[in-house]
Amino acid sequence: MVRGGQAFAASADGMVKQFNLAAYKEARANAGHRDWVYALDAERAANLLATGAYGGEVSIWPRRPGRVS
Repeated sequence: MVRGGQAFAASADGMVKQFNLAAYKEARANAGHRDWVYALDAERAANLLATGAYGGEVSIWPRRPGRVS
């Protein structure tokens, strides 16, 4: 998924990564899911990323460096 100059990728290892497209580099890696991440969406106004894993777990992440909400 691409939003506001950032690309987001979800994977089978439970990781969700954020990439800065202008710099061509990884901006952040979120580790916290214990299962495959199948869903993600970014809310630009609130600067949040929502993710959902196969086992039903849902997480809300800040899109900038910091702690998980």
